[in-house]
Amino acid sequence: MNADERPARSSPETDLVGIFSRVAEEVGIQVVRVPVAELLDRVRDIVEAEGGGIVIEETVLRDHPELASISRRTGVSREELFEARLGIVKAEAAVAETGSVVLAAGAGSPRAFSIVPPVVVVLVERGRIHADLTEWLRSLDPADLAANLTLLSGPSRTADIEMRLVTGVHGPGTVHVLVLG
Repeated sequence: MNADERPARSSPETDLVGIFSRVAEEVGIQVVRVPVAELLDRVRDIVEAEGGGIVIEETVLRDHPELASISRRTGVSREELFEARLGIVKAEAAVAETGSVVLAAGAGSPRAFSIVPPVVVVLVERGRIHADLTEWLRSLDPADLAANLTLLSGPSRTADIEMRLVTGVHGPGTVHVLVLG
């Protein structure tokens, strides 16, 4: 993205969700705007399409207890985690400029839930989408920063010596972002 295409600082007129969606889709993230009342149905659709076991962060279940009907499993063994097909996590923020979601690891939000399952579903509240990383960082109280932050900018990618691109080797191969609100 060149300087002319960068999103303006957040203002009521800036469509940060639209910018975020466009940029995220360019890097391979599937983005859907979802009213909170339809979250359970949308997650069920993804689970049915992707199949397999599910792990859900405690923070997600705390904010959206209706998802417990899909899976209550938050404290899982290593074997169960590696058998899970899908992880559902909550984003601290999203960055429109790069199409990235910011994930914070900590109590109730193990980092492994977003990198071990081959499919990750990230929930991000509309109001947590920022024009760029600087804007998001300026909005924070440093005391609120998690010790471990990950910027997820699409499915995991790597290339072999013959320059063939392979996805999902060192993280999820499929990333769904549900923008709530």
